Amino acid sequence: MAEPRLTSPGGAPPGPVLGETLVPYILSLAAGGGREAFARPGTGAGARWRRGEVLAGAWGVAAWLSQSGIVPGDRVILHGATGPAWVAAFYGCILRGAAAVPLDASLTAAEAAALAARVSPGAGLGDAAGPPLAGLAWRRLSGQAPPPAPGATPAMPAHAPGADDVAQIVFTSGTTGRPRAVPITHRNMLASLHRIERGFRRPRRRWLVAALRPRILCLVPASHLFGQMVGIHLPVLMGLPVVFSDDLRPRALRETLRRERIMAALAVPRILRLVADDLVRLGAAGRGRPGGGWAARLRAGLPARRALGWRFSAWICGGAALDQQTDAFWHERGYVVVQGYGLTETAPIISVSHPFARHRGSVGRPLGGQEIKVGPGGELWVRGDNVAAGYLDDPEATSGAFQDGWLRTGDRVERDEAGRLFIRGRLKDVIVTADGTNVDPSLVEHALQACPGVAEAACVARSGARGEEVHAVLVLASGAGPAEATAAAAVRAANARLPPGQRVQGFSLWHEAALPRTSLGKLRRAAVREALASGGEVAEAAAGVAGAAPDAAAAALASLTGREAASLAEEGGLHLDRDLGLGSLDRLDLLVRLEAATGRSVDEMAVASAATLADLRRALELPPAPPLPMPRWARRLPARMARGLGRGLIVGPLFRLLFRMQVSGREELVELRPPFLLAASHLGHVDTPAVLLALPRRLRGRLAVAMATEHFPALFAAGPQRPGRMARARQWLAFRLAVLLFHAYPLPRQGGFAATLDYTAELAEAGHAILIFPEGRIRDEGQPLAPFKEGPARLAVRLGLPVVPVGLAGTGERLPRGARVPRPGRLQVALGAPIPPPPPPADAAAAAESVTRLTARLQEEVRRLEVRAARTTG
Repeated sequence: MAEPRLTSPGGAPPGPVLGETLVPYILSLAAGGGREAFARPGTGAGARWRRGEVLAGAWGVAAWLSQSGIVPGDRVILHGATGPAWVAAFYGCILRGAAAVPLDASLTAAEAAALAARVSPGAGLGDAAGPPLAGLAWRRLSGQAPPPAPGATPAMPAHAPGADDVAQIVFTSGTTGRPRAVPITHRNMLASLHRIERGFRRPRRRWLVAALRPRILCLVPASHLFGQMVGIHLPVLMGLPVVFSDDLRPRALRETLRRERIMAALAVPRILRLVADDLVRLGAAGRGRPGGGWAARLRAGLPARRALGWRFSAWICGGAALDQQTDAFWHERGYVVVQGYGLTETAPIISVSHPFARHRGSVGRPLGGQEIKVGPGGELWVRGDNVAAGYLDDPEATSGAFQDGWLRTGDRVERDEAGRLFIRGRLKDVIVTADGTNVDPSLVEHALQACPGVAEAACVARSGARGEEVHAVLVLASGAGPAEATAAAAVRAANARLPPGQRVQGFSLWHEAALPRTSLGKLRRAAVREALASGGEVAEAAAGVAGAAPDAAAAALASLTGREAASLAEEGGLHLDRDLGLGSLDRLDLLVRLEAATGRSVDEMAVASAATLADLRRALELPPAPPLPMPRWARRLPARMARGLGRGLIVGPLFRLLFRMQVSGREELVELRPPFLLAASHLGHVDTPAVLLALPRRLRGRLAVAMATEHFPALFAAGPQRPGRMARARQWLAFRLAVLLFHAYPLPRQGGFAATLDYTAELAEAGHAILIFPEGRIRDEGQPLAPFKEGPARLAVRLGLPVVPVGLAGTGERLPRGARVPRPGRLQVALGAPIPPPPPPADAAAAAESVTRLTARLQEEVRRLEVRAARTTG
């Protein structure tokens, strides 16, 4: 096995490896082990791992597999969200010589169990509480903190894998029905990696990467080889940090691109289209420059760069075909779009477009080391070291797709004189009409989707009076008007632009908010055909069947509540809270679903205040309100220095001058390290400084406070009742002082939850303790504890954080609600033992149950501590 050639930990990125298996690439993580490697923001303290920590985690997984009886050649399930711990688990399987079996994180437990049973695994790692198959050795991935990087790399495992050993078994995305299992060897994976590595060996390119220090955002799950190769293995080789995210809301993507200073994003075409549409709605798309040079295109893209961040410059696109309209949108604004093409069976790259020698509609030239030919019907055939040997335990499918080392891709292609490939569709999707015309359904779909009122379109073959015909299945945009009339008008408009042999002969309306797609965004035509045959998901508009496709509001509400969209639409007067039981964080979930269904940002306040389905529909018609701004400036060095001086010279001395504070339970926090939550009772306006000064000194500088926006109505209220200019100026100053002295940030009661939750996760990742008052409001001293909100418990479950209960007494008498002048006297703070976070839930029902139990326990602990504090004060 070739020895890895590595550079020193600093300076240029790690040097080329050119190993025969993945093992040397994994060991190359030791070079520059202190540099950031992978991050998954929003997951708490274990969100960011350095290179050395990933290597240490991989050795830890390899050791666990060995202890669990896994021997080289055994199969290990990976079923979890892509993140640093997932990468360490995958590399641990390789170090042990086992074959990893990545499963899409979006699969249900039953679906994961069905796929796992097909490969007979010996162990598994994932986010669920238990394994998909009974009796399987199982290890949790979610919430795992990075292990300390070892001082020296452990010895190689007893079994060093060979180039033709199976590294992983990957299931195809299943656009044609039952997913097929593809064994991928080390040789298959390295065939593509070596080609890129040889180009990266040139010192000038390595130092250019070191100078630019690009950061990559990966929006494709690592269970797919496209996301795995470009989002994990290539960045490890090139020493690039990668940020993973599966929050695909346009607003969240914009924030991630800016906050993480991303230079290039890895995504499927649907994401590029979604972000482009969102920029248009925001008025940030600018005016494209189709024929201009680079300078003109960069000027045209200035509004988009202000929205997406000045460093963001490139999309790396794959997994499905990118339509030319979306490609032109980004190109005309000065962004680089690199398209890759390949299949799971080709591990996965066949061709890549050149970023600076683009040719519209092309997926680039094939990588070297492959043989390419165009077979019957224009089908692309591929042969080379990157091509798998066949499918696992499926000789019939193998014989149909693999012939004499050639893979029949099933894709129709054309090649120009320069060798560039143009994908013209799938052979099995071609519709052959009665007059013998071969119809590419994607061309008809593009024509339909360009028509007003059409959100999505799928075209399939259907038997008619004259033989096989082109039939369209349509999803209409929300508020598009009468369904059948809108659909019929769209079909007429599309047919006017299509040649006679390609025109749509009939159409149906899809009953959901979106057509069925794989996690990579590929249209599942087989599912559309099956639904059309059964009539279960479509309405025969062309045949005169009544009923419109439910709107996005009804569809999103149905997916959240488990009820049928049609029944919700009929009972439009249902109250969202009283009849459907939607809480505040349920509305956040609803907001995410609405944005996913509509492909745009939705006004959070309107969703939060909506009482009925009709209100939700009106909310979708409103322009989105600006997100609640988070005071990130409070974490910068000047603010931290000012906060330290303010607390030491003003807050502490003044508090001790006015109040005599007694603290109990401080010993409970001796071993505790941030991040963690503090859940305190709420009696008066001095509660925050009381809790701050009750903490051990080493923790005070790491405290942040979630402060209700109702304390500053002049700043956060909207509408005609908003206070005047002077009131806003006073509260602006008061809020800035609260941020500066106590690191406060806004916690809304009526909307803006997403921004607050995301910022709380950022604080946890940065190692802060977060103070929250679960009662949600100040109550009078002596009154019973108000019912706790579920927010703190949800945060603890989501981020895997311990919670410290805090009981207060006397603070309500010192500065009660409505008072402006404090009254000197005694007060008491009782700190409780930290409550460990519950294990990550297996599903939504388990999560809700964990939140309910933790909320009840927190309330009981705070009540007990408050009683103890009151006795001491009295």
